[in-house]
Amino acid sequence: TSSIPKSHLSDMSRPRGLVIVFLVTSASAPFDISPDGSWLTLGGYDSTIAVYDLNELVAAARARKSVVDIEPLQEINYKPAKNPLGFIWSSHFSKASSTFVVGSWNGYAYVYDVASPAEARKAKKISPPRSRATAELEPPRESGRMRVLSERGRIHFCGGSRVYAVHVADDGNRVVVGGRSLSVVMYDCSSRALPPSPVWTAEGRDFTYTVALTDTFCAFAGTGRVVQVVSSPTGDSLFKFSVARTVQSICMFRHFL
Repeated sequence: TSSIPKSHLSDMSRPRGLVIVFLVTSASAPFDISPDGSWLTLGGYDSTIAVYDLNELVAAARARKSVVDIEPLQEINYKPAKNPLGFIWSSHFSKASSTFVVGSWNGYAYVYDVASPAEARKAKKISPPRSRATAELEPPRESGRMRVLSERGRIHFCGGSRVYAVHVADDGNRVVVGGRSLSVVMYDCSSRALPPSPVWTAEGRDFTYTVALTDTFCAFAGTGRVVQVVSSPTGDSLFKFSVARTVQSICMFRHFL
């Protein structure tokens, strides 16, 4: 994020293709690029998601300029004032780049509508967001040059359990969440007027560190050393298999599904 030391952030010289390298010392730092190639996001143990204009980074790298001095377009900090744990372990863009979801240790997953570059330029100044304060949590704090992410909804996960893993469906309307709970939950996030609502709940073996979602399957795993696969539409268990160690990441290849 913007707090990464300059010695750990650089662009490569004389690449065959253009390569921009972010070397992050944080133990966990989700790194996402929107499928349309517009935005790059970074998160981690500073409890902040930073949104960058990917084309701005590319232009700087092509000009052999350091990307370290480029400020993020938008930063959102999730650290509660009364709780030091707002770490970001997971984030994900939908296939159409229209939805972005962030999972935080503060017990919430945040669902955002994503602006196009043209839409973001029309609203350069970030004003205080519409208040969504609750008894459990104050609103995230925002800053930056323009608003790319606008909050659509907020998921209070399993009574406030830490969120370790999130994945948004291709349609941008369904989000699966896992974390410091035995439960993995699918939510319907299609409404802008109503809060996200649970669709199904699947029970895991232990804490969930990673989830992956397609139209057909949802796979998840973590400290229980078991990979479980359920039906994406219904949450019904399909199969599971044991592994030798804690699972940190899962990916499902679409052309097999």
